[in-house]
Amino acid sequence: MMPHCGIATKNYLMKYFILGLTVWFCCNSCNAAALTIAAQGKSNYAIVLPAKAPRTVQNAARELQKDIATSTGATLPLIKDASAIAQPIIGLGQTKQATAAGININGVAEEGFRIITKAGNVYILGPDTANGKITANGGTSNGTANGVYTFLEDYLGVRWLMPGALGLDIPTKSTFTVDSINRTESPVFINRREPYIQSDLPAVQQWQDQQKLGYSFRIEHKHNWIQTVTPDLYQDHPDWFAMIDGKRVPPSGYYKLETTNPELVKFFAEKAIEGLKANPEFNTFSLSPSDSRGWSESPASKALYDLPHNGFPSVTPLILQFYRDVSDIVAREYPKGKLAGYFYVDYLYPPTKGGMTLPDNFYPVIAASDDYGFRLYRADVQHEFTDLLQAWSKVTPHLFYYDLPNTLTQNSGTITPPATEILDFIFPRLAKNNVKGVYIYGVASWSQAALSNYILAKMMWNPHLDANALQHEWLTRAYGAQAGASMEQLYQQLDGWFRAYYQQHEEANHVTTSIMLKELYGAHYAELEQLFLKAKSQPMTEPQEKRLQLIEDNLIVLQWRLKNAKALPANYHSPLTRSNDEVIALLTQKGKDFEPFPTLFDTGPAFQPVQVKRSPPLAAPPQEISIRLRYKNALLLYSANGGQVTISPKNVSLGKPFVSYALKDNQNRLQEVGIFVEGKPITFTAKAKTPYFFYMSNGAYSVTVKGAAVAVQTKMHGGQMHLISSPVTLYLPVPAGIGQWDLTLSTASPGETAKVTISSPDGKQAAVLETVTQSSQTATLKATKGFWKIEVSKAATGLLDDVFLRFDKELPHWVSLDPSQPLKVK
Repeated sequence: MMPHCGIATKNYLMKYFILGLTVWFCCNSCNAAALTIAAQGKSNYAIVLPAKAPRTVQNAARELQKDIATSTGATLPLIKDASAIAQPIIGLGQTKQATAAGININGVAEEGFRIITKAGNVYILGPDTANGKITANGGTSNGTANGVYTFLEDYLGVRWLMPGALGLDIPTKSTFTVDSINRTESPVFINRREPYIQSDLPAVQQWQDQQKLGYSFRIEHKHNWIQTVTPDLYQDHPDWFAMIDGKRVPPSGYYKLETTNPELVKFFAEKAIEGLKANPEFNTFSLSPSDSRGWSESPASKALYDLPHNGFPSVTPLILQFYRDVSDIVAREYPKGKLAGYFYVDYLYPPTKGGMTLPDNFYPVIAASDDYGFRLYRADVQHEFTDLLQAWSKVTPHLFYYDLPNTLTQNSGTITPPATEILDFIFPRLAKNNVKGVYIYGVASWSQAALSNYILAKMMWNPHLDANALQHEWLTRAYGAQAGASMEQLYQQLDGWFRAYYQQHEEANHVTTSIMLKELYGAHYAELEQLFLKAKSQPMTEPQEKRLQLIEDNLIVLQWRLKNAKALPANYHSPLTRSNDEVIALLTQKGKDFEPFPTLFDTGPAFQPVQVKRSPPLAAPPQEISIRLRYKNALLLYSANGGQVTISPKNVSLGKPFVSYALKDNQNRLQEVGIFVEGKPITFTAKAKTPYFFYMSNGAYSVTVKGAAVAVQTKMHGGQMHLISSPVTLYLPVPAGIGQWDLTLSTASPGETAKVTISSPDGKQAAVLETVTQSSQTATLKATKGFWKIEVSKAATGLLDDVFLRFDKELPHWVSLDPSQPLKVK
């Protein structure tokens, strides 16, 4: 393995770099005189930028200046290239000095860079998109910045281990020298995205830049059927929608389309062309089906079903035909238009009939759903993965890749391995099969998975890197040599436990389950804790101790979670044992550069500001204003006179899942977040005549409210309200100008049933719905202005448990609980 010419680095890093990755040029002689950038706290060098350098180059220049100063004590001035410069320079971008020296970016790919030393100067340059501009394919090229960050890493030894100041690790150098360099590099993948890592935060965005994430080719691959063929089209075009049990089903949930209908195909193509013309920066238009199952069972569609996979018919031929049909129309009518779409779940595997050809204007995204969540520890999944990539790569030069191979849901308050074995399996195969871009989930919980996110980002730039070597170096830099070695033992053990668990549990995927908490984490927690405490006992610097404290905080929460989920003995006690209040205080602390426990707190959607009017009483106040709900829901709280409002949670536990809450004002500003604890009320002081939103996530729970009028959101859970186990009476305001409205009751009958009695504003019974003999019933009612009473109760037979109410979309989205204070919400 050949080292970089003139790069001083440790032996174990040499195997990171493969000459076949990109085009690398080393100087003819590595014996040329080294350039001394700084020595003894002083430097003769200046950092020079073009007069109109884009922000990416300016940001990189400031990072270069800061890191050299931190390392050497020498602060290099930042100078524009228009100035007369009589000193050696580090030139960034296509400066006048670079042009005069005959150095340019000819032949450098987008996002790539060139680093050259010449006549005592250092030149770093690459293709750069100007501020607000995009590449021809809808992306950006930050070539010069990518070169600067590479220069800092490979020549000064800088590492950005995690976002923010705590992640920055810079070696101290009395002298900073570089040997002769002539190096050109570009990424293998033209699209490198690591989503779901708190990417809206500035420190995380900066970290992504430093890791050279980004894309010069934009691809839109989202599920796009519902957004394109909207439910209102059913009225005039029912034959565009899926046939189920011989009938065209009105669209609801993740509905499917009749893709064999030529009119539907033509409509979709027209919408694609319209979208591409209106938003050329999108570069591609997604044809991806809506998520989940429910494929059309029409004779024409079923004729394109294929052999079953995982117990369900493959619909790959059906979706392939749809992709071809739409793409052919777009190619004829808008030749420069590009389309994209998933191959995923029921349409992931190559067809056994109908062929696999793909149009040149179509860019497929392989969403390797069968390997989600560490399943690539299994040999059979590895074989399927290899075959899958090979098969699709043979029929298209435009293959993209989507995956979440080493992450779990609710990963805060745990510790998950980077799964270096899995990453070393995936990335060389992506490169070998000429994959163009990668979209691989990172881990939102930086406090426990910064290592995972770092390795993933590095391998997105260079898929030939060694994940184990990256892990070794990160642990050494993050915690020091001794503590790093102990933490390496911890991760090796964790890898082994995960590998064994996934090999023994074929059903395991990316979802954290109670079985996983018990058999994986609970069974090994004591050993995991001992390995950690061994690392903690080693000598470390203050930043290293702070980084390790993040892991300790997660282990504290993990122990608490395991005990509450009965995956550890209730009397288990250790140095990491904390009380409920201490753990909740830990979970609710704010982070400086990233939230330490993000996935445990869902703060809900951005609520639109509302206008609230309290109407005259409909009846005397009930003894208690209470409702029992499941999963994500929201309350609207309104106090006419202001004062203390109390929300008391009941029927909750502290195991899995947590029930978190978020209080927001009418401008959607977050006031408070926390966790439901049985017997621990939540209180706040409400301003008079001011609406507040109280959002609740995750499991099942009851809430009782005092001090405010209460309304419940009707469309929070998949467009419907999800009640559980208890009778409740709701008061629905129906405004003037509506001719009729619908209400649908659904349960899992015959085991779970419910009864709904609907009364009009004049008190007369208008309809009764009951799901004893069928799982769903709908009432269509002639509208009368005023409050309608909706009583949910037990049915004649069956169990009152999960109850779903779907309200007419034309109605207000809030129903009141207190008849003495009914609310009208606009």
